Amino acid sequence: SQPLVPYGVVCVRELLRFLISLCNPLDKQNTETMVHMGLTLLTVALEVGADSIGQYGSLLVLVRDEMCRNLFSLLNSERLSIFAADLQVSFLLFESLRTHLKFQLELYLTRLIDIVVSDSPKVGYELREIALESVVQLWRIPGLVTELYLNYDCDLYCPNLFEDLTKLLSKNAFPVSGLYNTHLLSLDALLTIIDSIESHCHSRILNNQGQDPKSGEAEGDSSQTLAVTFPNYDGPSFVARSGRQKVSENIPSHEQLMAIKHKKKLLSTGTEHFNAKPKKGIQFLQEHHLLSTPLDPAEVVHFLRENPHLDKKMIGESFDFSEMRIDEALRLYLETFRLPGESPLISLIMEHFAEHWHKLNGEPFVNADAAFTLAYAVIMLNVDQHNYNVKRQNNPMTVEEFKRNLKKVNGGEDFDSDMLDDIYVAIKSDEIVMPAEQTGLVRENYQWKVLLRRGASKDGVFVHAPNGLYDHDLFSLIWGPTVAALSFVFDKSNDTAIYQKAIAGFRKCAMISAHYSMSNDFDNLVISLCKFTTLLNSPETPDALTVAFGSNPKARLAAKTVFNLAHRHGDILRDGWRNVLECVLQLYRCKLLPKVLIEADDFIDISGKILLLREETPSQKTETGLFSSLYSYIALGASEPASQKGPSLEDQESIHQARQCVKECHLEQLITESKFLRLDSLQELVKALIFASHGPDSHVSSGMAYDEDSVVFFLELLLKVVIQNR
Repeated sequence: SQPLVPYGVVCVRELLRFLISLCNPLDKQNTETMVHMGLTLLTVALEVGADSIGQYGSLLVLVRDEMCRNLFSLLNSERLSIFAADLQVSFLLFESLRTHLKFQLELYLTRLIDIVVSDSPKVGYELREIALESVVQLWRIPGLVTELYLNYDCDLYCPNLFEDLTKLLSKNAFPVSGLYNTHLLSLDALLTIIDSIESHCHSRILNNQGQDPKSGEAEGDSSQTLAVTFPNYDGPSFVARSGRQKVSENIPSHEQLMAIKHKKKLLSTGTEHFNAKPKKGIQFLQEHHLLSTPLDPAEVVHFLRENPHLDKKMIGESFDFSEMRIDEALRLYLETFRLPGESPLISLIMEHFAEHWHKLNGEPFVNADAAFTLAYAVIMLNVDQHNYNVKRQNNPMTVEEFKRNLKKVNGGEDFDSDMLDDIYVAIKSDEIVMPAEQTGLVRENYQWKVLLRRGASKDGVFVHAPNGLYDHDLFSLIWGPTVAALSFVFDKSNDTAIYQKAIAGFRKCAMISAHYSMSNDFDNLVISLCKFTTLLNSPETPDALTVAFGSNPKARLAAKTVFNLAHRHGDILRDGWRNVLECVLQLYRCKLLPKVLIEADDFIDISGKILLLREETPSQKTETGLFSSLYSYIALGASEPASQKGPSLEDQESIHQARQCVKECHLEQLITESKFLRLDSLQELVKALIFASHGPDSHVSSGMAYDEDSVVFFLELLLKVVIQNR
């Protein structure tokens, strides 16, 4: 037997082309079974040879164009098995080759999100659920969210893909009529990013301490593997490997990215002004130094051509048509902007086009008028060949008729016959599409051509950065939507596993906020959790509040989390100290605090200590006559047993749970550990205690009720803190 010899790239290319053709939903010969088989074989091909595909341009051409086009078309499939298999192939594709598919990835994520938020009856709950699961799996690819932020949110002419997806996932995590799996999947997607950032923070902390990280991923780690499975898919699970792409050179710094994002924001505002009134938009861009004064034609050309958000009706001509045949230049011209509806304006624009093209190409005709006439003839030929509203649709213009119409119009001479033949064939075989006037498949074909053209330009360069490089920026964007989603899910869910997952998310967000010294975010998180303890602004009596608190496991869990965060990350706490102290005050009123916090030094008492709590003294007994006793028995007898009756067994259990919870909170550490706080945090703690210890006059001026017991309690806490920090 002879040794195995590779088939060669030509053979592989044809095999890949065949597999891709099986997945084309527009090919009527492809049955659902054939499409599913094609997707299954492509899955195997990508699992085995995805890394090799990226090394051959001839294979990448197929992937960028036909393969991606077919995969995106199959996203419209209503059959779950095909839809799930399509998502699996797409996952493998972008996990391994995304550096070659910048705008394809953008379109894919946009389409996925459209499916998730769709209200169409054709998009069932199962399809939306599977689409969300695929987003979660994509988010787990190491470094992907970092690359989304870097390549789209920090690109002048791309959408803020990471930020928009984060907001959408947060909104989708909010249950309206009930908590379903789609809500939890949206929350999982957000927490996946939080988990990754937290892991990086732990690694940095351990590295700074000179230890080897035993868990979590270090920055730039390229050894992770990820097992991924999709529902409703019969094939095997597969492994996503990170580190396939080389880290790009010249990765921008944080300061450079902030400058780009600022410029992008101004550019977006200028685009809106331009679409409403072009002169106003140009003026705005000049005022903010995005366009020079006086205007530089090259800058204006770049702005008009590269900005995909401009209204095509507002754009004039500003193109480089050198070394282009006139029909090719006209195609680019008309596909880039929309011609006005008035004939005089069309004529004026076409005159400018003809003169511009004629000059750039070395004046190939006798004069610019000849170029103008030929350009108009090309437009008429395009209408004749492709507009089915034309009366002569059954008898389109022939090449001889086209030439006859242009006889002797080149300054009394004829145009080159071969050139006219080439123009005729090009227009007949490929219509010049004015996208604003088209819908359906014609418009989709044009938009796909634009996508490929942008991908082939310098804008299609995909920057691959080390995982965790921009974690601070990512967390700044994701923090608000994630905490909002966590709060909503925690509030609405009664499932222990779900609200414990939410609390775990709160803890991780707090740890990251503390790591990056984000005091405002940490304060807001603590304030949100304090509300869930049910201790703030409760109208119930202390006894009733104790029972309610002890019988509410979510409130107890929130309280433990609040005080745990205050112990672990008190250095970052600022305004949140007031809310924490308010919770402590309510526990004081409920007589749940440890003895060390409710005792004060007393030099008169033999023990040297005195309790701050007022002891309830029973009312003194008085001698009463027979008639008075009888009246009291009749009038008050019914209520006396109720007032004298002790708490029920359930209430006793709730009180025990409340006491146990407070014991586990270790509230005394708020005082004893205050000596380890940073100066800023200690000052805020002292300010909060002083504010709560003000006398009657200050409470009246602030609109708050004066409570002597509360003031005495806070004064004693203030004294304890001062002694600890003397």
